[in-house]
Amino acid sequence: MAKKQKKRKTGRSRSAVRKAIGLTELNNGLQRALEQFHAGNAGECLRQVDTLAEAAAAQDRDLYLRFCYLGASAAYQTAQYNRAESYVLAGVELAEPTVEFELLLALIFGELREFEKCAATARKVIEYLDLNSDFTGNYSDIRSQLHRLYNSLGLACYNLERFEEATEAYDKAIAINRDVPEYYINLSRARARLGDSEGERQAISEGLIHCGDKTDLQKLADRHLTNEMISLCMIVRNEEEMLPQCLRSVKGLVDEIIIVDTGSEDKTVEIAESFGARVYHHHWENSFSLHRNQSISYATGDWILIMDADEELVREDHDKLRMATRIPDINVISISVHNKNQHDGEITSFLTSTRMWRRKLNGYYESIVYNELRLPPEEPILHADVRLIHYGYGLRAEKMKTKLERTKTLLQRQLEENPNNPFANFNYSQLLRGISKTPSVELCREIIEHSRRAVANTDPNEKSLRHVHVSALDQMAMAHFFLGEFDKAEECSLRALEIEPTYIDPMFNLGHIFASQRNFPRAIKAFEDYLDFIKDYDIGDEINNYILMHISREAEAYYELGMVYEHTKQDESARESFLKVLEYKQDYLDVRTH
Repeated sequence: MAKKQKKRKTGRSRSAVRKAIGLTELNNGLQRALEQFHAGNAGECLRQVDTLAEAAAAQDRDLYLRFCYLGASAAYQTAQYNRAESYVLAGVELAEPTVEFELLLALIFGELREFEKCAATARKVIEYLDLNSDFTGNYSDIRSQLHRLYNSLGLACYNLERFEEATEAYDKAIAINRDVPEYYINLSRARARLGDSEGERQAISEGLIHCGDKTDLQKLADRHLTNEMISLCMIVRNEEEMLPQCLRSVKGLVDEIIIVDTGSEDKTVEIAESFGARVYHHHWENSFSLHRNQSISYATGDWILIMDADEELVREDHDKLRMATRIPDINVISISVHNKNQHDGEITSFLTSTRMWRRKLNGYYESIVYNELRLPPEEPILHADVRLIHYGYGLRAEKMKTKLERTKTLLQRQLEENPNNPFANFNYSQLLRGISKTPSVELCREIIEHSRRAVANTDPNEKSLRHVHVSALDQMAMAHFFLGEFDKAEECSLRALEIEPTYIDPMFNLGHIFASQRNFPRAIKAFEDYLDFIKDYDIGDEINNYILMHISREAEAYYELGMVYEHTKQDESARESFLKVLEYKQDYLDVRTH
C-alpha cells in the first residue's frame, strides 16, 4: 500500500512539473541554454536542454525542434555523437528534415565513421546550398559551418579511398577558413595517397603560412626538411663599439659569419674573428650594394641572413626564425625592424624588412646607398614575427653626423645620375625628415620636392613600389603641415589612406592637421580612430614595408585629445584624456599641468 501511494505521489509530481513549465519558461530556458552554448559551455547547455526538451515536446512542435537542434549541437561539441544523433533523429521524426539538421547529421556520421552516409548527406546539403544561395537558416548561420562540412566530406571520401574527391573537399574547406591546421594536414595526406609529393609539401607550406597554431604542421614539415645552414653576411668599418652585441645576438642561430671589412682602424676585425667570423678585406668603393654583394658571394649556407653591426636580433625569437626556414616552398623571409634610441630606449619607428632568402635564388643588391634587394618577383615573402632592434639613429652626435653626411653624399650622387629615381628621392626625403623635429621652411620645401618626385614616378598598384608611393605622400603631408599648409597636408594624408586604409601614420597626423585647422570635431574623431585602431594593432602581423613613425604614440594622442577637449570647454572629457596619458607614460610632465 505504501509503495502504491509512493508511485501515485511521484506520478502526480512529474505531471505537476510538466504542467508547471509553460511556454514562457520554456522559451526563457531555451535562451539560457543558447547563452551557455555560445559562451563555450556546451556541457551545461546540454544539461539544460535535457531538462526541458520533454516539456517542449508536449507543448510546441517548433520549440521542440529548436531544443532538438541545440541538444544535438551541444552533444556534438562534447563528443557525445550517439546522443547527438538521437536528438537529430527525434527532430527529423517530427518534421521534414531541415538543411541544418542534415548538416549536423553529416558531421555526426563522420565522427561515427559511417562514411557512406556522411558523404551522401554532405553532398545533399552542399547541393541544396548551391541551388539556394540566398538561404537563411531557421536555427543557425549554416554557412559558418560549411568549412567543417567540407572537411567531414573530405574525411569520408579519404576513408572510402576516393582521394581526388577528398582533396577537392579539403581545398574548399581551406578556401572558407584558412586558419585550421587539421585541414592542411588532411589535404597533405590525401595528396600523398595520390602520389603527389609536391602537392603534399605545398599543403604543409600553406598551412604553416596561414595558421596561428603551427605545432602539428611543423612536425609534418620536419619529415620534409632538415635543419639548413644559415650564413650571416655583413659589411663593417670601425664597429668595435656595437659589433659584439650584434654577434652575440645570433650565437646559436647562424652557422657561419661572413664579414667584409672596408678599412677598419680599430678592433673590429679582432672582435669579428673572436666570434668565428671569416673576414674578407675590401677597399671602400662608395657603394653599399657592391660590398653587400661581396659578402654574399663568400657564403656557403642554404640561407642568407643580412644584418648590420648596429643591429641586434632578439634571442627569444631564434626559434621562430629557424621554424620559418623549415617551411617547405618558402624561400624569402621578412622580419620586423624596430628603430630604437640607444640612450632612452624609445622605439622611434618601425618597418618590415626582407632580410633572409635561400642562397639558390641568387639574390643581390642594387643602389649605392639604401640598398634595393633583387629577388625573383614571383617568390612569395613570408613575414616571420621576429624582432630586429636597430640602434643606428641613437648614436653619439659626432658619429651620427658622420653617418648622415656619408649617406647624404651618396644619395646626392645617385640623384645626380638619375634625378627621378623614386627610391633615391624617397630615401633622400626621409633623411631630410630626420634632421629636425621642427624643420625650417627651406628644409620643408626640399622634402616636398623629393617626395613629390617619388610619388610622380611610382604606381601604387605596383606592389614593389607601393610603399614608396604611399610613404612619400606621408612625407609631403608632414612638410606641408610644418609650413602651415594644412589643406595640402590633409589632402596628402587622405590620399595615402585611400590607397592604404591601415597606414597608421596619416591616421595619427590627421588629428594634428584638423586641430591646427581648428576643426575640433574632426580632430577628435581622427585621434579616436587612431586609438581605436592601434588598440588591436599587432606589430608582428605587419607585412607592409612602411617606415612607421607612430606605432606607440597613444600617450601623445590622448594628450592632444585632452587639449582639444580643454579648448572646447569639455572639462570632464579633457580630464579623462589627460589621465589616460599617464597610463601610457608616467613622465609625460606637460599633462600634469593641465
